[in-house]
Order: sequence, then C-alpha cells, then structure tokens
Amino acid sequence: MITDLTSMVQERLEQYRNYSRKLPRRIIFFRDGVSEGQFYTVVTDELPKIREACVRMTPGGTYRPKITLVSTIRPLYSSSLIKGPISASLVNATTPVSTP
Repeated sequence: MITDLTSMVQERLEQYRNYSRKLPRRIIFFRDGVSEGQFYTVVTDELPKIREACVRMTPGGTYRPKITLVSTIRPLYSSSLIKGPISASLVNATTPVSTP
C-alpha cells in the first residue's frame, strides 16, 4: 500500500489551494494495480488517510470534500485470454476485455 499517503495528499491539496486560492469541493482518487485481495485494504486504510489529509487542511478540521475512489484491479490472467492485437479505440472502458 502507499506509505505516507496523508502527507502526500496534503501536499497536493496545498498546491491546489496555492494555484486556485481555494480547496476542491470534490476529489477523485485513482488507484491502479490493486489486486482483489488488496481492495478492502485500500478502502479501510487509504481512504481514511485521504480524509485525514483533508481535515488537516483547515483549522478545526471543517474541510470535508466528497471523495471518489476509483480503483483498477490488476489483471493477472487477462493477458492469456487475449489473442491477437486489440485496438484501444475499440475497447469501451467499462467493458472487460476478453475473447471467446
């Protein structure tokens, strides 16, 4: 899992605030390469760290944006299912890629 996530998120929020003079109302956090067994850990360990970084951004901890966590699961076996080249333009992001 990601170490020191709270300070990393807090640093990014500071940069955002310095640039735009405000904090974001929503945060979309993309997490790539998570195995199915790690997904629960991402939700129970990393999401609270993101929230903690947000709370630290204001006196009294009043900053609580909406957070969306998008996680992709590591495809360990999918490469063996795909035979031949696949054009990225033909693949819908919500459709699993496999061949019959």
